[in-house]
Amino acid sequence: MKFIHSAVRVSAEEEAKAFYEELLCLNLVVEYKGERNLMRKLFGVDKEFLIKLYDVGGVFLEVFVGDGGEKVPSVSHICFQVKDRENLKKRAEKMGFKVVKIKRAGKSDLLFIYDRDGNGFEIKEE
Repeated sequence: MKFIHSAVRVSAEEEAKAFYEELLCLNLVVEYKGERNLMRKLFGVDKEFLIKLYDVGGVFLEVFVGDGGEKVPSVSHICFQVKDRENLKKRAEKMGFKVVKIKRAGKSDLLFIYDRDGNGFEIKEE
C-alpha cells in the first residue's frame, strides 16, 4: 500500500496561499475545478470547489477551496516532520495562525498549528 494524498477544506484562496504556500512553503503542483455534480456524488456537497494540489515530499495534499457548508468539529489532522520546528512555530505565530504547544512529562512536546479554517497540523521535528 502507498499513501497518495490527504485532503482538507479551506474557506478562501488567500487562506490557502498564506498557510500552505507562505508558511509551510509547499510546492503548488496544479489547480483544477471539482465540478458541482462530482462533489455532490462523492461528498454530498452541492458546490463547485477550486482544488489546489500541493507536493509534500512525494505525497500530496489536496486543498478544497470554498466554504461548502457548516464546519464540523473533528479530530482529523495531518502530521508533518520538519527540520526546525521552533522556527516554523515562530513564523506561524507571527503570521497570526493558531499554535498549540503542550508540554508532556517524559515525552516530547506536542505542537499543533491550525490554519484559519480549523484544519490541524501536528508538527514533529526530524
